Amino acid sequence: MRSKKDTNADSTSKANLLDALKEAHEQIQQLKNSLDEYKWLEGALRRRTFELSERLKELDCLYAISSKLVAPTYSLKKILADIVNLMPCGWQYPKATCVRLVFNGYEYCTSNFSETKLKQSAFIRQGNKRIGVLEVFLLPSPTLDKHQPFLPQERQLLNLIAIWIGVIIEYRK
Repeated sequence: MRSKKDTNADSTSKANLLDALKEAHEQIQQLKNSLDEYKWLEGALRRRTFELSERLKELDCLYAISSKLVAPTYSLKKILADIVNLMPCGWQYPKATCVRLVFNGYEYCTSNFSETKLKQSAFIRQGNKRIGVLEVFLLPSPTLDKHQPFLPQERQLLNLIAIWIGVIIEYRK
């Protein structure tokens, strides 16, 4: 037969064990919540890093093109050919990007040029008059995001480059 003292000790021991289990469960929940928060933060940081790296590529592309635009010794044909070849580095998928510029009966293309269904284009203008077209195509690629092959900022980049080309053509005339 068990004594009252032994029963009280067992009850106290069980109560202590239950309290310890409750505390451990609460700590596990807190750690799980912290882990979920860290995972969310990591994902947000990865997305932001990707976005910033894309903006950096666009800025590098603009810088490289602007340096060609102000080169006084280059012919207009050389400037246009250089711009076409520099443009893919500013897009999300540079290796799958090809460019064509059509102006004044001439066609300037990247060496990997192929016309595809995935296309962006912008008119080159002088005032309200269309004088050419600048086109960016994406070649089939396993890394290509089928839902968003072009980023919205790439549209802005294309439009800006088309404007710059129109200005340099006007200036060189």
